[in-house]
Amino acid sequence: MNDNKYNDVLKQEELMVLAESTTSVALDHSVKAKIKSNVFKRISASCPDGGNTIRKESEDWQILNDFISIKVLHQDFKQRLQTSLWRLKPGARIKGHVHQNDEECYVIEGSVGIENHKLHAGDYHVMKKGSIHADIISEEGALLFLKHDMHESQIQTGI
Repeated sequence: MNDNKYNDVLKQEELMVLAESTTSVALDHSVKAKIKSNVFKRISASCPDGGNTIRKESEDWQILNDFISIKVLHQDFKQRLQTSLWRLKPGARIKGHVHQNDEECYVIEGSVGIENHKLHAGDYHVMKKGSIHADIISEEGALLFLKHDMHESQIQTGI
């Protein structure tokens, strides 16, 4: 039985013959960039009104230092909060600080420690408004999803 609901599409065998008979072509960097741009425009065009989609493939990572990169997902300037991904290399350290708002952290990959308190992939942690914590250290590296205070340096640089 043919599950193909499109009558004008080639059969699997015909597609394989075509694929095997073609040779790959090296594309110039500018051509690749244009194709990628067009694909992202088309993808983002389908986002619902009032929404914003940031694709995994986007190159919006900003380097904070040799150990930390941040990808901002959303900023709420009124509440001075932002949602972002933090990529920590092994040995990364985030300075301890006071929280002006609740700070939420979900560990996607790796692990981090706040003194003797360890968080591993899959763990969720929240620091309440007004609380203070010591430095956050990642010995093995980590990927964190954070909803946190927006700091002056982050507003000015767009982080």
